[in-house]
Amino acid sequence: MPGATATGDDEEDEAPPSGWRARLVDAADTSLYILRQIAPWLLGALALGAALHGFVPAGFFEKWLAGTGAWSVPLAALAGLPLYVSANATVPLLEAFVAKGVPLGTALAFLLSAVGVSVPELVMLRAVMKPRLLAAFAGVVLVGTMIVGWLFNALS
Repeated sequence: MPGATATGDDEEDEAPPSGWRARLVDAADTSLYILRQIAPWLLGALALGAALHGFVPAGFFEKWLAGTGAWSVPLAALAGLPLYVSANATVPLLEAFVAKGVPLGTALAFLLSAVGVSVPELVMLRAVMKPRLLAAFAGVVLVGTMIVGWLFNALS
């Protein structure tokens, strides 16, 4: 990272920049460094999302997720992984899934995994988390989404 020591420590060799211009230059350098680190992963996730959008037939998710078996919730949670869904878009998507016959808990598991542990989300978090912590985070969120899905399916 710009300003980090050659030994890899997180301490910086120099004093923080003073003045607006120096701070803006430092912010731009740091931003470009982070962008270079995550750009290949983000482009890969974007390509995967575009491929899913272009090649997955209409009704695919409704067909496979409309079942009420216990397997539909983990399948829905895993299906949400490659997608990135804005948290603002979840309510209309949830309504559309439920209207197509997908059980509420299954639809929730799909959308919560797409918001919380999607591949683009994990790529961005990888810049600030160690791999073991990132794996633990993803596992906890996936298990949590499945529990929420099963509970909502059982209660509805």
